[in-house]
Amino acid sequence: MNFWVTFCRILFKQEAYEEETFKILWEMSTPGSETEKYFLRIPQTEYFFDERKKPEPIEKMPNVRFAIYPS
Repeated sequence: MNFWVTFCRILFKQEAYEEETFKILWEMSTPGSETEKYFLRIPQTEYFFDERKKPEPIEKMPNVRFAIYPS
C-alpha cells in the first residue's frame, strides 16, 4: 500500500478518535452532571497567522471562536 494512503488513513482515524473523545469529555463536564467537579471549562484563545485547513476541526467544538490574522 502507498505510504501516503496509509498516512492519510491513520490521520483521519486519529481525528475521529479525538473528536469522539472530546464529545465524551464535553458531556461529562456538563454543569450539573455527577462528573462536573472533575473538569474545568476555561476560555482559550489561539491566534493563527497562516491559513488553516478547511473545514477547521475546531469548528465542530461548541462555543468556539477564532480568527486568522494576515501576516
